[in-house]
Amino acid sequence: MSTDPFLRRLLRTVADDGSAGFGRRAQPGEWAVPGACAFAAEDPAQLPAARAAAFESGFLGLGSQGWSAEVEVVDIDARTLDGLTLRLAAWLREEVGAPDLDTALAVAREELDYALQLAADAAPGSRLRVTRRLRDGDIHEEYRLLGSATQPQTGPGAGSLFDLVGRVRDGH
Repeated sequence: MSTDPFLRRLLRTVADDGSAGFGRRAQPGEWAVPGACAFAAEDPAQLPAARAAAFESGFLGLGSQGWSAEVEVVDIDARTLDGLTLRLAAWLREEVGAPDLDTALAVAREELDYALQLAADAAPGSRLRVTRRLRDGDIHEEYRLLGSATQPQTGPGAGSLFDLVGRVRDGH
């Protein structure tokens, strides 16, 4: 068994995964994070339709900076994780408006740590979906754990929602 941390990876879909309305779509197979950090400089209540759809149910692809409605849990090694941290920090600085590299790195690490926490208890191949809402000025996320692409999850808790309101993230 690997001792490396798990991170989600986008699910390769044969049919539309529900992300058609997101504007820029993530490429199948690229690494992803929940992506609330992408909305740090925006008011979620004022987003145009495609951005609002991505906010409500999208995961951020770290290669394309596009969005996917579903991701899959896969193994990741430390070297790859370090590279993703730098890639995400550069994007946060250049495109999202992080004030400096140190701030961008801190946010990137937080976002990737959050992704690792989400994936830690899920079996490799499990799929996740997110529902994100703005409530009382805070972003609340709920995740739905699905079975793997080849093995549906069964038994207690299958397909249940687990709400991470205790870990409310406001994009900072």
